[in-house]
Amino acid sequence: MVDFFYSDPHLGHSTILHGTKDQPFEREIRKVKFGWQNVKEMDEGIIDIFNSVVPKDATTTHLGDMFFYGRRWSEEALAKMNGKHILICGNHDHLPHKMMKLGFAYACCHATTMIAGHVVNLSHFQYADAMDDGNKYRHRALKYEEKWLIHGHVHSRWKTRPEFRMINASADANDFRPLSRDYLTKYIQTEEHKIKAVQACEEKKNNVFEQVTDLYIEDTKRHFLQNWFLKTCGLGMVVTPEDIKYQKLLAESEWNRRIGKLNGGNNG
Repeated sequence: MVDFFYSDPHLGHSTILHGTKDQPFEREIRKVKFGWQNVKEMDEGIIDIFNSVVPKDATTTHLGDMFFYGRRWSEEALAKMNGKHILICGNHDHLPHKMMKLGFAYACCHATTMIAGHVVNLSHFQYADAMDDGNKYRHRALKYEEKWLIHGHVHSRWKTRPEFRMINASADANDFRPLSRDYLTKYIQTEEHKIKAVQACEEKKNNVFEQVTDLYIEDTKRHFLQNWFLKTCGLGMVVTPEDIKYQKLLAESEWNRRIGKLNGGNNG
């Protein structure tokens, strides 16, 4: 059982302390808020926070962009972090088989898990539908199909995007604390309840609208038929029962033709 989810610590990444084009706010978080003045302080601080949350017998799925150092230091850093580790590779990670040599129990590019009775996607990237059209990683991102996604990559840009069922596990967005399965279970249950409530409300509104529309159409049709017969009677076109039957067929045909035109049809 995977107990925690975590992403983008960027251990060993010196430039992130000064802010980069892609992560302009990380300096404010790492250097100002947490007071880390150099890479050594940052790495030690991140690992300390991680270990304060994750017990030694837990399993953490890391959602990419772990290390910016060489193999030996990366192995040592991972060994200092509590528990067993699984990796979903990010854009700054090596291929899965190479990452497993650092000490990860398993590594891949995408995966799924079950949380709160829902199939949840695991990926480094947010859904492609939530990316700009020109995003260079769009081809590596999953498409939104109304499934929850735990991801990283965006750092502190958002914590959650319920409209896309996305949960950001990036370290910078969560004070460097991994997200627990218990927290995610409660969050998904709460949001699913909200989503179902909105869907029920929309369905009720649609039903009421359809009922009102049906009543309006029936009322309009009744007036149309009444006017048709008043007009034909005034012209002396309705005399016998056969005339009434014939005019009724004509009136129904004309009504259907007009409704067909309103609906974009080609009747008549």
